[in-house]
Amino acid sequence: MGEAQVRLALGNGSTDDDPAFVAMGFERLAEGAHAQTILDRGKGYTLQVVCVGTTSVKITGTGLKPSTTACDGTIVSQRIINAPADFALNVRATGGGNPSGSIGWRLNRLSN
Repeated sequence: MGEAQVRLALGNGSTDDDPAFVAMGFERLAEGAHAQTILDRGKGYTLQVVCVGTTSVKITGTGLKPSTTACDGTIVSQRIINAPADFALNVRATGGGNPSGSIGWRLNRLSN
């Protein structure tokens, strides 16, 4: 459920098409998204997260303001200013049960 929508929303991740591209991932909502990425310390980045499914997700990570968003296909963006060298991302479903759907995330470098 929703994987095609998530991939379409975030693009294909090709570095040939987008020189600011750093990393991206797609996961099942039930498993959550967990990533560790090396960044250039002190630089700026943009994180985009999109979720399609039966619940909402909580987004946390190094240098991020924790947020919660519905899994309705809306892209949520957050800037990482003065990035850490080691960025950890955690996106997990809120509530209980067995949520269905997909999560996608994309990290891009800002022009500094």
